[in-house]
Amino acid sequence: MLGCKWALTAFAVPANVKSMNPLPKLPHQSAGGGIECCGYIAAEDDILSGTTTLRCDECGQVVGTIKTGILNDLVTLALATEMDKFIPDADHINALPGPLRKYIHDLETRADPAGDVAEIALLKENNAALWARVRELEAQVSPPQN
Repeated sequence: MLGCKWALTAFAVPANVKSMNPLPKLPHQSAGGGIECCGYIAAEDDILSGTTTLRCDECGQVVGTIKTGILNDLVTLALATEMDKFIPDADHINALPGPLRKYIHDLETRADPAGDVAEIALLKENNAALWARVRELEAQVSPPQN
C-alpha cells in the first residue's frame, strides 16, 4: 500500500479505550515530520466519544484522530479492494459509502475553501482534452508523412 511493512499492535490503554486490533498500523517514522521513533502508529477506539485516536505505541505521541465509523469504512474498503489502483475522481468518490463521502467532502472544503485546487484540476483536465482534440483535428487536416 504505502510501501511500508504493516504490523499488529497490542498495548495497555485506558478502560474506556479499546485497542482496535487487528487493524494495520504504520511505523511512526513514516508518518512524516522527520520523526526518529521506532514505534508504530496504533488505533485506539474511544467507545464514549466514537472517535479513534492514532497514537505511537512507543513514544505515545498522538498523530491524529478520526471518527471510528469512517476509519472502519476505510479499512474495509482497503481490505476489499485494490487501493493502490484507486483513482480519486468524482465517480470513484461518489461510489464510496455515505459517511466516507461526507468526510472527504469536509476535508476538501476545509483544506481548500476557495476551491482553487479543484479549479486547477478542472483546468488541467480541460487543457488535456483540448490538446487531444487539436491533435485529432491536425491528423484529419494533414495525413501522417512517411
